[in-house]
Amino acid sequence: MGLERGNRNYWRALAALFMGSFVEFALLYVTQPLLPALTADFSLSPSVASLSVSLTTGAMALALLPLAAVFSRLQRKPTMLSAMLGASLLAIASGCSPNFELLLVCRALQGMLMAAFPAAAMAYVNEEFEPSGVGLAMGIYIAGTSIGGLGGRLLVSLLSDFMSWRTALLVMGGFCLLLAICFFWLLPKAQSRRSTAAKQAGLLAALPSLLKTPGILPLYIVGFVALGSFVALYNYIGYILLAAPYSFSQSQVGAVFLLYLLGTVSSMVSGGQVDRRGPGPVLVAGLLMMLGGALFSLGTPLLFKLGGLGMFTCGFFTTHATASGWVGRLCRGDKAQAASLYLLFYYAGASVIGTGSGVFLASAGWAGVIGITGFLLTGALWLAWRQQRLNKRTGVA
Repeated sequence: MGLERGNRNYWRALAALFMGSFVEFALLYVTQPLLPALTADFSLSPSVASLSVSLTTGAMALALLPLAAVFSRLQRKPTMLSAMLGASLLAIASGCSPNFELLLVCRALQGMLMAAFPAAAMAYVNEEFEPSGVGLAMGIYIAGTSIGGLGGRLLVSLLSDFMSWRTALLVMGGFCLLLAICFFWLLPKAQSRRSTAAKQAGLLAALPSLLKTPGILPLYIVGFVALGSFVALYNYIGYILLAAPYSFSQSQVGAVFLLYLLGTVSSMVSGGQVDRRGPGPVLVAGLLMMLGGALFSLGTPLLFKLGGLGMFTCGFFTTHATASGWVGRLCRGDKAQAASLYLLFYYAGASVIGTGSGVFLASAGWAGVIGITGFLLTGALWLAWRQQRLNKRTGVA
């Protein structure tokens, strides 16, 4: 019998999954609010400093390819625990790194390890929980990713106001290591019997057929551009706010990430709108909000900067929730592989655009970042609008 509500192990599993997803996303972007400190300490340009974020997301994307080929043979709990322990220890190693190059090696290895966690967690939920409890379990997991991404950034920003960025990473790594130990103690051992005899085609082998699915490639490109633009703006807004005329402290810059809470609300609202209107109009609306918010942030007053970033954040979460869901609706084959390929594009965008836009920050300031991301978002908006028109003509959802 699987885990069901009312069972003691059910609540233990929920608590463990929340801790695991918190650790995953807290460590994935842990250096993002520290980019100005890394720039000053290692005498780097902003685009080079941003590699501490981009290499992690890029390594995570690339690790999905070999992982998809062997994942059916991996045990769920040991896989998740190994990812958490390894990523936590590498966070501690990052804080001890004597140079930026070694820090980048640690961050890339973190990304590779963390690629295993979401796949194993989602498989564990679907295999171990009774169908009546899967919805709540997935909701708890998603809540952990959201709170982890926000909480990790806030915690490391607050700590770095009172201690060095190195000590902040050591504390963060130690805290996540403690959560990993609690995860091991709380999560029940997997009980379901899975057949490992069947050989599944890897994601690389499935690429041609997936990319030939009508309408799916534009959604992959939209995911690439959306997360890339999102990471770019949040990578470099700290440089703008720390400087005059704003002169924020590090903890005040970290508080800007509270705007993520707007995104949590917008993603839930967008789900209802997709049910009523279909994904096409909602995706177009999300990209329009991203573009409008980015342009609004060009204003000098703080209200324009933060208001535009808030609008942009709402648009991003709407776009991501709609595009990722639409991929599953369009795919007639292996939906897990279609979702994996979406994530590959998605995290690759964070690496390529997140770092590349730093060149425009150096040459043209904030206007340069908005210029390049605005150009890319306009292209993504055209793809979404074109896909929506095609759907209307063909009657395909």
